Amino acid sequence: MMKTESAEITLRNALPATGTRLVVLMYDGCIGAVNKAIDAIGRGDLESRCHGVLMATDILAQLCDSLDMEKGGQIAENLDKLYRFMISRLQRVNLLNDPVPARDVLRIIEPLYDSWRQLDEKLS
Repeated sequence: MMKTESAEITLRNALPATGTRLVVLMYDGCIGAVNKAIDAIGRGDLESRCHGVLMATDILAQLCDSLDMEKGGQIAENLDKLYRFMISRLQRVNLLNDPVPARDVLRIIEPLYDSWRQLDEKLS
């Protein structure tokens, strides 16, 4: 078995019964919420910024909670660390009214989103 096949099997085993489609949808929602927060900063709309950050943070927390550390092993541990790091960056967005940490989150989550989407398409 190739290493990538093994990683895909491990990822599949780390997911709850809802599967990869839900992960893709959650990533999509998180990316949209972060983009809304960035746009809100540019408009000076603090309420929308806070709402976008809160939505993205909630989604990342749900992704953390959905990881099966036993079955997912190192991949689940690494995703957990990434999700927690992104949550900490989003907190800085609200604290400093700064779009840079939000852009950092996008640089991390967009490649993950692409990978999950490709995996979802393969499994569909």
